[in-house]
Amino acid sequence: MTFREFLNECRDKDVFKNLSIYVVSSWVLLQVVSLLAEPLNLPRTSLTILLLILLLAFPLYAFFLWQYRIKPENALVRSEFKAQIENGTASSKSGIDVEKAEKLAKIEEGHKKFQKKYFASVLVLGLLSVSASAFIVRTNFLKPKAVLAMPQLSAERVSDKIAVLTFDNNTGNPDNDIIGKMVVDWIMHGITQNGVGQVISPKIIEDYSKVLKASVVSLGEGEVVQKYFNPSKVIDGSFYKRDGKLLFQSSITDGEMAKTLVSLGPIECDSESPLDCVEELKQRILGFLATEDRPLENWQETPPNYEAYKYLLEADNRYGDNEAYFELISKALAVDSTFFEAKVRLLEYYFNYGDKKVADSIVDVLGKKVNNNRRQWNLLKMYEALLDGDNGNTYKYLRNEYDIYPFDISTNTSLITVALECVNKPEDIAEIFNDIDIFNELKSKQKDFEDCLQCEYRLRQKGWAEIELGNYQNTIDLLQPFEDTRGNHELKKVLIRAYVRKGGNEESVREIVSNFELEDPEVFHEMNLFAAKEYTYVHNDSLAQPYYENIVNALDDTTISANNEPLLVLGYAHLYGGDYKNASKYLGLYLEKNPQTPQGELLARLAIAYHKSGNTARATTLLGELEKRRIPYRYGRIDYAFAEYYGAIGDEEKMMGYLKRAVADGKWFKPDSFHNDVFLLPYVSTPEFKEILTYWH
Repeated sequence: MTFREFLNECRDKDVFKNLSIYVVSSWVLLQVVSLLAEPLNLPRTSLTILLLILLLAFPLYAFFLWQYRIKPENALVRSEFKAQIENGTASSKSGIDVEKAEKLAKIEEGHKKFQKKYFASVLVLGLLSVSASAFIVRTNFLKPKAVLAMPQLSAERVSDKIAVLTFDNNTGNPDNDIIGKMVVDWIMHGITQNGVGQVISPKIIEDYSKVLKASVVSLGEGEVVQKYFNPSKVIDGSFYKRDGKLLFQSSITDGEMAKTLVSLGPIECDSESPLDCVEELKQRILGFLATEDRPLENWQETPPNYEAYKYLLEADNRYGDNEAYFELISKALAVDSTFFEAKVRLLEYYFNYGDKKVADSIVDVLGKKVNNNRRQWNLLKMYEALLDGDNGNTYKYLRNEYDIYPFDISTNTSLITVALECVNKPEDIAEIFNDIDIFNELKSKQKDFEDCLQCEYRLRQKGWAEIELGNYQNTIDLLQPFEDTRGNHELKKVLIRAYVRKGGNEESVREIVSNFELEDPEVFHEMNLFAAKEYTYVHNDSLAQPYYENIVNALDDTTISANNEPLLVLGYAHLYGGDYKNASKYLGLYLEKNPQTPQGELLARLAIAYHKSGNTARATTLLGELEKRRIPYRYGRIDYAFAEYYGAIGDEEKMMGYLKRAVADGKWFKPDSFHNDVFLLPYVSTPEFKEILTYWH
């Protein structure tokens, strides 16, 4: 049967007619649901779900059309012809010039060919329906990849017309009408100047505002506004006097004036200084208009002051410059002391770089002001857990925040860090990392990270996670494009570990380290120490020793007399290299020059050097000093330092005890700690140690 013959038979059997009835009926049903969805308060996805059902049902309809319409008709034709044969009525007069049996066979063969082509067509129709449905599901229901973009305050939104109506003067004094005009002009000037939207001209507002307000009741909400202006939003308000004060209130509605988007006020000021109220109201309106398209990102019910919001965005752009970042956040709070998001940023700053006691007090203050805002409550619970060293709940509440706003790069990066270092779940990193894939372009083009301060950090964390999972080649593939770039030494440490743990690649490690010799001598020493420790970790002392020697040969007493930092590197080179006498000399000298250093691990490692060199009395004294370093917010660091000491001297029982206390107190799983710590290496395969690694799982 040819395709043309198939189409002709479909037409004869009313296949196209019946399919057309389905298509038209579906279209009518979609139109009806589209019109009734809003009045019936149906979910926004109702129309999409209905479309999916109709698409998937289309090939089923075609199948049922065959089963209950075409197939019975074919059977009827065959039965009628058989009846004619049996009754002897089939003759040449009826147009049959062939043998009766052959004609019946041809009819049945024709039906079989039509059936074959029909079901092939139904299969194609089914594949098209499933493909279209998959596309709709992917674009409407599945989580899309994020496109990283900073908010642009100056970019005018397409077709975002905003009508500002005259503010009613309810003071009872007509002389105050000028205040209403001043409010309108001030608001429109702010909208235009900051490119927040396209304002309906003042002349039109003056000519039509009274007509609009008078007509809304009789014509129905929003009908006149929509007819004459067709704005996306309408700003309205009033002002009045009370106890010698001016009070302003305003509302922003949708273009039909049917739904209030936000209510502002009352804003109070002295009756002699109305501009104070006007400016504050303008800032609140601009703050709402600037943040309305990020409702899940907003952390407070009322919009922030617009100037404060701009300071916050500028602080985001200066992330990494701690001094500038702190100054801008402080300015935002000085302008708007109720700006919750700025307070959270200040809390983050104090936790990461400042006084954790101040961070704790900020949490206490904010906790008293949180009402029913779920996101505020969740964030505060997260910071409470973080400050308490409760890593499990820190991850839980941060994961909740991530589910609310997954494509924010700061939240995404924080969740990667907490998953990897806080609760030791490297298996969770890939999914989180892949939610924002802008870094693939940076990697492929070997671009610098100047335009994205968090890019290098994210790649580094992803590399550490792959190493933790034993996927060394994945880390190499991820970071090898950056091997020959300048700088990025922390990123290259990850690559070195991947090379060493995988085995081989000694030349690549040497080249990475040697590239820093002229570029940055201090980093060169640091990279030598890191590479040496990595080879020590895999018990390859022959490859580790040259890197230790590079440090010892480069740093003599003359070099280190002018700078304290080389003392630490030189001391650690001797310690990990097994020269405990010189390790105790240089680490002791560093501690003597920096007696107030808060690093508990330094005391523990110096104690290790003394113990290994036979001076156990001095080691015991240092452990006493270490015990005195216990202060709040240390999160298991002191206990971990004790664990390092007892692990190095072979006291497994004490080591395990201190290590359990450290992890329970909130010690993070840093890349060089726990199972990656050379001093704890002999114990990492024990069941007790493995339980510690999964403490927060």
